Amino acid sequence: APPPAIPRALYAPEASELSIALTGQLLALFIVGLLSRSLAARFRRASGSQRLAEASARRLEKRNASIVQSLSGGLLTLDSNGKIEGANPAAERLLGRSEHALVGMSAGELIALPKGLSLRKRARLETTATRADGTSFPIGLTIGPLEEADAGLSLLVFQDLSELHALEE
Repeated sequence: APPPAIPRALYAPEASELSIALTGQLLALFIVGLLSRSLAARFRRASGSQRLAEASARRLEKRNASIVQSLSGGLLTLDSNGKIEGANPAAERLLGRSEHALVGMSAGELIALPKGLSLRKRARLETTATRADGTSFPIGLTIGPLEEADAGLSLLVFQDLSELHALEE
């Protein structure tokens, strides 16, 4: 039996009220289902786009590495103190040292760099470099900061000018 002080409408809803409440609940569940489906589709598309972007980035990285490896000129990456962080095969061949041996050396130990040369400003000059066996050879070099790279990194690109100097004589 219902409690005598509480009106029946509060604890025993009419059939039409119950029907409206259930319909509202079903409609809410249907909308949640549609939104979940839409969100899942967006997630699948985003995941696919991310995979494509990652694959494209890997291809670009491989291409750039291939270009650097194929250069005939020496290429050294320098930190803000002028220490070598990386070298391409041409730099190894021209300087007679492995990349492992070059990394950590000061570029000034191998290349006669003018006093006051800034690694943060682009410059082109002719100077000399020294091979591992102690022999010197003329080089043309370009040095400058790497754009949009880690702070302080510079790129030093050089070419052996021995043949050109021999032709001039």
